[in-house]
Amino acid sequence: VVVTSNSITVTDNRVYTYGINGVSQNAVSLGEECNTALTAGGKILGGTVLSGIKDESNNTFKPSGPYFNFAYNINLFDNNQLLVSSGARANNYNHPFIQPQEPGFYYFNGTEWIYPSFFNKSNPNRPIFINVLDAIISPYNNNEVLFTNYTMLDNGVYKMKYNATSKDFELVKYYNLGAQPYLRRPVGFAVDPQNNLFVSFGFNDGNPSIGIYDKASDDFLIKKIVLASDGIQKTFYHENMLWTPLPRSNNFWVYDYKNALNLSDDSDYILGTANGFNSSGGILSVAFDKSGDAWIGTDGGLRIMSNAATEIKSAQPKVEPIVIEQNGLGEELFRESAIL
Repeated sequence: VVVTSNSITVTDNRVYTYGINGVSQNAVSLGEECNTALTAGGKILGGTVLSGIKDESNNTFKPSGPYFNFAYNINLFDNNQLLVSSGARANNYNHPFIQPQEPGFYYFNGTEWIYPSFFNKSNPNRPIFINVLDAIISPYNNNEVLFTNYTMLDNGVYKMKYNATSKDFELVKYYNLGAQPYLRRPVGFAVDPQNNLFVSFGFNDGNPSIGIYDKASDDFLIKKIVLASDGIQKTFYHENMLWTPLPRSNNFWVYDYKNALNLSDDSDYILGTANGFNSSGGILSVAFDKSGDAWIGTDGGLRIMSNAATEIKSAQPKVEPIVIEQNGLGEELFRESAIL
């Protein structure tokens, strides 16, 4: 219901307008489901579920994007650029959630939305399945976009090049990360200040892994941690290390890669219940505040690692719950709540 000084508009299967005295003025159908409407300039404008705004003559008004009502991840870049990923996962961060539209990613170039024709189902070069969990502008070329396709088939990293003249993208290269069908499904990217590019991926023979881009070979080296935890989240760069939640086990992986392309000098830190995580579910998320503390979300609540870059290298690194005391009684904040 929308009420103005001149009219009352009620939206149901149809749009009904009334005078402020309650007398019926009009009733129209816009040919599809609406969830709001108003009267402007003597015309009824309805907000449809799928087609933007329609008037009484079924003329449609909508922005250039983003397309469809799906969004999983948003990345911001210089010059007001945006990349919106539309994918999702199901069954405890295991299977890809395949939407019928499979929209891929949306790109905002600073002034308008661009939707890649690569994702159109009429494109013969399109992958069999599309489920994009992350998309970034390449640290090596501002006209290129990399995206992770988390699917059972055609899973891997895709490199696209933007053509400003045609306002479209074309495929440059597909990196399958050595994947067989169903395995090595990539989730998210991270870039460090030296422009080293990393991608986290799970289900590498039951282990979480990181792909490290080698510019010379134009391919990814594979860093695999032997740990019975096949799922993985987007990895985050902080203080020369990669911090990675593992959502299908009660573990958190910190990877000190030192020289990115030399895997022999790596150090890995694996946290679990002995470090202060509870035994409820997996580790879902991480963020860092200005003091360098890590805030880690789990299936069973929130944990903090103070001065994380130093603490992680101690003999027994610890994470702590947030306890609020009231009337002499302590209560854990977000206890047994999933924090994504």
